[in-house]
Amino acid sequence: PEVRMAKGILVGEPTDLRVAWKEKGVSRLALTAHGIAAHASMPWKGDNAIMHMTHLLDRLAPMLRVPEGPTDDLTLVVSTINGGTRNNIVPERCEAQLNARYPYPLTAREVRERIMRTLEGETYDIVMQYELPAFETSPDTSLIQELLACGAGELTTVPYATEAAVYSAINPLVAVCGPGSPGMAHTKDEYVERYQLESAYRLYCDLARKLQG
Repeated sequence: PEVRMAKGILVGEPTDLRVAWKEKGVSRLALTAHGIAAHASMPWKGDNAIMHMTHLLDRLAPMLRVPEGPTDDLTLVVSTINGGTRNNIVPERCEAQLNARYPYPLTAREVRERIMRTLEGETYDIVMQYELPAFETSPDTSLIQELLACGAGELTTVPYATEAAVYSAINPLVAVCGPGSPGMAHTKDEYVERYQLESAYRLYCDLARKLQG
């Protein structure tokens, strides 16, 4: 009830205190190739799962292509690969973790189906392990207009995913606005400038007073 009745829901992820009204969704998928174990001295008796995985990833190359910069399109990344158990055994299993970032209104299920169409005719398993929907609202909502009036930066979009999509399914008055640079996320020595923390404190207090009327 609190979420549904709220006058505004602000997600404080880093935006350099600009107001994000749109963000991509995320899905994490496990792609598994299977083979037959054998002693490495007799590879003809086995079937190498790692080699099967390299073939699958070759098929996915168009989807895995890295854009030259920020994009509104779907992106797909191979984040980890794990295959084999010992140096002297032909691996019978290889798993690649895939991380997909997709724009609204694309869904995680549609991303999985696109991968499966690309791999049509191949043998593999694919399991969706996690998903968070893409988020988009109107820049004209009362919350966003109040944020701008309180001194937040310009409108923007972000490539990462937050809980905004979950909240917006219940209450449309949602925005993402927080201190720190999106480009610093998950980097070595990640930090937030002190002046941005102070600015965020003032912005949030001003917004709360306005929303309380």
